[in-house]
This record gives sequence, C-alpha cells and structure tokens, in this order.
Amino acid sequence: MRHVDKSKVEMPPSLCVPQSPEDDPCPNISKITQRKRVDVIEKEYFPKDKKYKDSYKKKDIKDTLERLYHSKCCYCERKVERWDVEHFRPTSKYPWLAYSWDNLLFSCPTCNQDYKKGQFEILGPKATFDLKNLSEINRLASTIAYQHELPSLIHPELENPEDHWKFTVNGKMGAVTQKGKDTIRICGLDRQFLREQRKEIIDEVEKIANAKKLTSSSQEEDEKVIRQLIRDFSEKAYNEKKEFLAFRQYVLKHLLSKILNRIFTNEE
Repeated sequence: MRHVDKSKVEMPPSLCVPQSPEDDPCPNISKITQRKRVDVIEKEYFPKDKKYKDSYKKKDIKDTLERLYHSKCCYCERKVERWDVEHFRPTSKYPWLAYSWDNLLFSCPTCNQDYKKGQFEILGPKATFDLKNLSEINRLASTIAYQHELPSLIHPELENPEDHWKFTVNGKMGAVTQKGKDTIRICGLDRQFLREQRKEIIDEVEKIANAKKLTSSSQEEDEKVIRQLIRDFSEKAYNEKKEFLAFRQYVLKHLLSKILNRIFTNEE
C-alpha cells in the first residue's frame, strides 16, 4: 500500500450532489444516485438489492478509480483485471457513505473479499451522520469527526502508509506501528503469495547484478555498474504503472546499496 492522491482526478459526475431538484448543472445520473443516497440514509441501512450496488459501480466511477490506481489494488498493489469498488468504511456500518467519493477505493477481490470483508475497527467514538452534511458527503473522511474515530486501518488516500512498515529482502512485510500491524493483519498484506511476488523483484536485481559482475574488470567499473543499477531500479520504483511501489521504494532507500555492495565485494 502506498499513498494515492485523489485530487489528481475529478470526482465522477454520477456522485455529484445536486443542491436542489432543479439543479440543472448536475447530470441526471447524479440525481438518480442522490435519490438512492437519501433513501439509504432514511432507511439507516444499505439494502442488498442490486440496484443500490449498481450506483457505486457506475462506469464513470470505475473508469476514474482504474485510472487513478493504474489498475492496482489500493492495499496489496497488485495489478488486476477483475476488481471491486471497495468501501473503506463498510456499508454495513456506514450506509450513508455508500456513494461517497472519499470512501470508494480500487481493491482486488482477495484483499477485499477474502481478508478485509466488513472489518473496520476504531479506537475513538464512531462518527454519526447529520443531514446537514449532505452537501459534504463526498469529503467526510477527512473531517475532524471521522479523524477522531482513529481507524485501525490505514486510508491510502489520506495518510502516508510508508511511515507504518518495513520490508526484508525476502519480501516479508513487517510493521513499525500498531496501525501498520493492524492493516497488514486486516488486509493480509504479508500473505505468502505477496511475499513471493515481492521477492521476485529482489531476485531479478541480484540476477542482473551477478551477470554484470562477471563482465566487470575493475573496481571503478564496478562502481559505475552499481550506480547504473541503482538508477534503473529507481526509475521502476517511481513508475506508477509498476506493482509493489511501496516495497520497491523501501528497497531503494534501505536495502539496495547493501545488496549490490555484497555482490560486488563478495561480502556477506
């Protein structure tokens, strides 16, 4: 997981909040969503009917999330073809946020359906909904009341996830904060499959470095090769289309130089 800046994209029109029934500037599709939004708020629960779910899966919402997240899961950072429009705060506990833009994320089915499910633990008082906030419904997650909930799960759009964990060269993910530990547990971010995928990135670097070492004939040439390998790795670590950027950037900052120096100096 890494930070994603949602301000880079426009809010999908279907989530627009009409200020009145005659609010012509708002597209008709947003008025349909608004009717369902108000209906859910009045019911005080999120109905299981397909028509309610369809409104947070509109094409403009899915297209925008796909573009923002580069088709990568907001939690594990794997690129996926099949994915869910994920509710950071689950509709089972926060039905009024079902159609709120800052509550909708791009998630793979494994993280969302197999691990996170409806889990949402908080340490502070639960926020409640006031109809006066309806005009701000798409920006509630960043308000004081919702921040005071102190969720145990990291919100990738409102926080800097890299402050909460560390990695090893074997791809293992560990926490440096309690919130990081909870997020790893809730979303299964240290599951075996992900560890193996992350380790393959290290394996590739070591394979290339060992091949370069065989053709290098001097310490000066070694140092030149190391600098080039670091530049190449850095380029990929900040390429938004690549998977596992949190891992790549951690390796770049904390592990890569040690890995390369070990290979080129034969020191363990």
